[in-house]
Amino acid sequence: MSKAFTSAEPEAAAIPGRAVVRAAPGEERPITAEGHAALVATREAVLVERDEAARAAYTERAARLRAIDHRLALASAALARVRVIDVGPCAGVARFGSTVAFRAEGGAVRRVRLVGPDEAEGTTRVSVLAPLGRALLGARAGSEVEVERPSGVVVLVVEAVE
Repeated sequence: MSKAFTSAEPEAAAIPGRAVVRAAPGEERPITAEGHAALVATREAVLVERDEAARAAYTERAARLRAIDHRLALASAALARVRVIDVGPCAGVARFGSTVAFRAEGGAVRRVRLVGPDEAEGTTRVSVLAPLGRALLGARAGSEVEVERPSGVVVLVVEAVE
């Protein structure tokens, strides 16, 4: 078999549908004018693609830095306006920093921590300024609280306050 139809390169390095053929040092291979033009055009297209990828990487880095700067500005602004509140023992009364377990009518027990609006997150940390947080403030185990929701008022039974 001719060396022109074999490749020493692994298949992963090959261009799909085309065998990778390396010339030996000093070896010249024949090519038509059209083949040469196509090869030059392919090379130019790859160079353009590489330049676009390099710019995209830079743009992506720049966008990432802008996002980081934005988050930094938000954090700095939040730090400038917050005041640390000492969270001591709650004596069984729901207050800032307390963890409250409650059950909605016919639902499972849910636990939330009452926190400030800058640290509220998802369903486990609820802002004391949110309707649920406001309703739970001052509650004790066994008490019922009402929370106004868009769908109407929901009654919650407080199971425990920690």
